[in-house]
Amino acid sequence: MIPRPWQNWLVERADPDSIQGNLEVSVHFWASDQPNACGEWLHEIGLGPETDRAVEAYTRVIGDHDAPSAFAWAQSITDVDKRASTIEEVSRRFYRFDPKGFLATVSTSPLPASESEALVGMVKRQAEFR
Repeated sequence: MIPRPWQNWLVERADPDSIQGNLEVSVHFWASDQPNACGEWLHEIGLGPETDRAVEAYTRVIGDHDAPSAFAWAQSITDVDKRASTIEEVSRRFYRFDPKGFLATVSTSPLPASESEALVGMVKRQAEFR
């Protein structure tokens, strides 16, 4: 899929101070319409600190229909705090809709065992209070 012209412009010519916010909004709308093409484009432009907000938006959009992918995408966020909060958000939603799928995904994820165990415990505790 060839990125839409405005997406290339956004990356090539946008003001560096506003590119993160612009990417976030653009990804949110594009992922709602074409999640696979949007994900491919994110990989093409390169993942890093400047795309963290866009990846976070992407996980929110795809999380309800492809939770395992959203979980994997959340792990690619470079900012430690943003990554942790996004993984937790995706995990809560994932567990609510598919507890077995969530547990299987976490057990095979590259997260360290201690993080995986803490995440599973947190999600299960929160689910009990709903």
